[in-house]
Amino acid sequence: MNLVSDFAGCTPQAQEKALETRVELGKLREEEYARIEQESKRKQKRIYEFNETASRCWILNGRNADHEERVEVYKRSLAAMGLSEDGRMTAEQKELVQQMYRNMVLGEPGPAKPQ
Repeated sequence: MNLVSDFAGCTPQAQEKALETRVELGKLREEEYARIEQESKRKQKRIYEFNETASRCWILNGRNADHEERVEVYKRSLAAMGLSEDGRMTAEQKELVQQMYRNMVLGEPGPAKPQ
């Protein structure tokens, strides 16, 4: 767009259109940068929430947590992962959520670690 807007051999209308397009592309680029920055902030927040939840799980594992505390940790873990029990999920996410519920709320042992 720079070449067209600055080239004297182009008609004034073509130069004007190229200049407008260049400005519009600049705005779109700035919007994309802002979107990427917001997504990065959301990811950082999720990581922080997940780490906070993980820390709380370690604390709860050291003592006998009541049902409400276990449910709270479970729900916070889902939120940190960007999931909700009544939201749309893939089959793998549904299985993960079910396993988390069984482990975190019901206290059932998890699957054996693969060797």
